[in-house]
Amino acid sequence: MTKVSIPVKVEDLFRLAELIHAKHTELGDASPLNMLDWAVAKTNLDAAVAKHQIFEDLHRQAETIREERDLMAGQIREIVRQSRDILKGVHRKDMHKLGEYGFEVNN
Repeated sequence: MTKVSIPVKVEDLFRLAELIHAKHTELGDASPLNMLDWAVAKTNLDAAVAKHQIFEDLHRQAETIREERDLMAGQIREIVRQSRDILKGVHRKDMHKLGEYGFEVNN
């Protein structure tokens, strides 16, 4: 039995749809796909491809923003750690004072 699969990945699905539409258009009246509404499908395909491109662009932007955020978080984590260490020295006899700075102090 011959198996003809349909791509799962959106990019591959769109690429296949574009190839099918191109062949359908090339064949014109001789296309066996004339019973399908490829005019509407092509409009939807073009819109879906455009939305996918926006999605990909936003995804790249989100990755860059996350990397920048993580770098900043590392710097903030370091100053919080340094603050904790200094306060632990200053308040070594009463560690609960660190709670006044927002630290959670557990015995």
